[in-house]
Amino acid sequence: MKLPLLALLPLVLLPAPACATAAPAEYRRLIQDFLDAEPPYCLGETQWPVVSRSGEAPWLAGRLHALVDAGLARRSQNGRQAVYRLSKTGEQWYAGNGDLCYGRMEIGRINHIEAINDGMVAVSYYYRLKGLAPWAYHPTLRFAFSEMDQMVGGMDKTRYQVIINTALGGAPKLQNYPSPVEMDY
Repeated sequence: MKLPLLALLPLVLLPAPACATAAPAEYRRLIQDFLDAEPPYCLGETQWPVVSRSGEAPWLAGRLHALVDAGLARRSQNGRQAVYRLSKTGEQWYAGNGDLCYGRMEIGRINHIEAINDGMVAVSYYYRLKGLAPWAYHPTLRFAFSEMDQMVGGMDKTRYQVIINTALGGAPKLQNYPSPVEMDY
């Protein structure tokens, strides 16, 4: 069945949705530029060597043992104190950031773009970690450093969302820090 051309005219004259004010590629670039300006994801181990006394916090000892198990640190004994120093591999990863950093977030794929109201758009995306350190997959490290485990395990599974203001003089701008919508792993 053919529709008369005049029947399609109201559809053509409808205003474009607010999410059409910028192309998905522009949203991707805007979000990725923001992510690239953020520091990399790191373990938070910034002071070396680390001296651990017997009876100290078990979670700290567990993290230090995990670093040794993964080959990033080595342990020696000094009386009743354990002394942890970076291994050669650990020193290589530590250099430049002053921490053991394992990667940076990058947009994997944009999942959904939705107009919230005039000039506001919600963009949700899945992420990957670029420059991912090979040791980030080490099971002992992932157990000891739950933040890293969530980031590594959430690649291509956890959806992040950011709100973009498209009404500010035509230049889209992020309104909030990207945050996870749900944890799906």
